[in-house]
Amino acid sequence: MADLERQYQKALRLFLLTRYAQAAASCLQAIELLPLPQESLNGTKVWALYLTIGTTLLNRPEDPTPNTLSTLGLTQSVSDKPISKKSACYGLWTNLTDWYQNLNLVDPSLVTSAMVMSLKLNVPAVGRQVVEEWYSSLSEATVDHLSVAGEDDGVMKLYRETVDLYVCRVLPALNDYDSARSFLEYNSFLSPSAKTTLEKSITAHQEAAKRQEEQKAAQKEKEKERERRELEKKEQQQQSKKATEATSSRALQDKSPRTLADSSLATSIRTWLLPLTQNSNYGVLFVLFILFGLLRYYRSQLSPAFKGLMAKLWQTVQMGTKVTYM
Repeated sequence: MADLERQYQKALRLFLLTRYAQAAASCLQAIELLPLPQESLNGTKVWALYLTIGTTLLNRPEDPTPNTLSTLGLTQSVSDKPISKKSACYGLWTNLTDWYQNLNLVDPSLVTSAMVMSLKLNVPAVGRQVVEEWYSSLSEATVDHLSVAGEDDGVMKLYRETVDLYVCRVLPALNDYDSARSFLEYNSFLSPSAKTTLEKSITAHQEAAKRQEEQKAAQKEKEKERERRELEKKEQQQQSKKATEATSSRALQDKSPRTLADSSLATSIRTWLLPLTQNSNYGVLFVLFILFGLLRYYRSQLSPAFKGLMAKLWQTVQMGTKVTYM
């Protein structure tokens, strides 16, 4: 027994020093020193430390490696390929139950520890399997004791701890509130006040989970709305860019053949009008008639620029006429 206690204390110190692999090795050595379950008073604390070390080594983002399984003595217990946290977690429990040989002999505190382990590793289905296996293995003597035990009874307190975790943590983690309520409804060991307290706790967990889901849904909706607005903004920017490019292109091509023709015609008229207005009064009259006809005929066809030019020429001719007849 001295060797067992020494090995246990060594494993505990190594664990507190965060030397988890060495702590696991020392804990496995302590387990080998345990006597038969019926004769062991230290089995509970040694196996509790084993589950704690196992939880710590498995509680990592990546899946367990073969080396981790070997460190925890799970090589024979876990055969799944690839290795998962779920199989490794249940492997720890299997090692424990193999040593006890009879589930009825497993201390309720170890059942509680196994459920906590499953919750920390985010595999609540393992916790459910563990506790339901243990419930189904309770001996008639234990059932009879729980049937008459009061709330202050030691065995009842340990049993109540398993129930608290089962209906308020494990089953809610699996979103199975109906099973939690059914378990309370048909449980004959718990007092009415205990059932009422647990029912309130289940309802509180369910409402909290519902609010959390609603918040997640609202957050997703906000993200979708933000993405939609960003997409609309990008589309508007692209359309604006295309419109600007189209406007610039039209501005470069806006010089039409008609404008060029009007400009050329105006230049030609100005060239041959000048000699006529300088040579004779008849020429002036001739020019007046031509200009008058052009202005009337092209009123609706000539461009505004050309019409302006013709108007200026008309004014020039008028001035020349006045000078001539004065």
